[in-house]
Amino acid sequence: SAAALMSASLVFSSFSAEAAFAAENDSVLVLGDSIASGNDGATIKFSDIMASYLSSDDIKNMAKNGVTTSSLRDSVTADNTDISKAVADYDSIVISAGGHDYLNAIKSVIKDYLDEGDTLENMTEEKLQVIKDRINADRENAAAKLSKITEVTEPAYENVSASVEAIKEINPDAEVYVLTLYNP
Repeated sequence: SAAALMSASLVFSSFSAEAAFAAENDSVLVLGDSIASGNDGATIKFSDIMASYLSSDDIKNMAKNGVTTSSLRDSVTADNTDISKAVADYDSIVISAGGHDYLNAIKSVIKDYLDEGDTLENMTEEKLQVIKDRINADRENAAAKLSKITEVTEPAYENVSASVEAIKEINPDAEVYVLTLYNP
């Protein structure tokens, strides 16, 4: 599937220096969204691909579908969450988050073009074409709405930065790797 391919290409490109990474790190914790979780098992799990490249047997994947940068920040900064506890125990923390921040912004724009009762989750090809036609007919207004999606970048960056800072407070010796978002 496309998600599996994107997940695999992300891992291959992100861990081209896997030998150096593995030599320095004994345990790896993966945090983030559906890309890192393997879409809750529907596609190849990010941590499974990592395990095939790294010599570590201690790779824990705590990524979950739907995680935003703010929910990641909250789970890392809150005391005694499963994630904040796990952060203390791992040599390396890999973060893949941000896609849902943008996806939620896009969904908020697209919902203006849906009929009542329609959702993106139950969209058919025919209905999707109707939505595309509506957006094209309202091109100027739609473009103005979609341009606001860029407003997601600064808060997402701040949330990831706060997550990294919290991780370093909990585990100052941990190496933190933040992956970039793929371009679908």
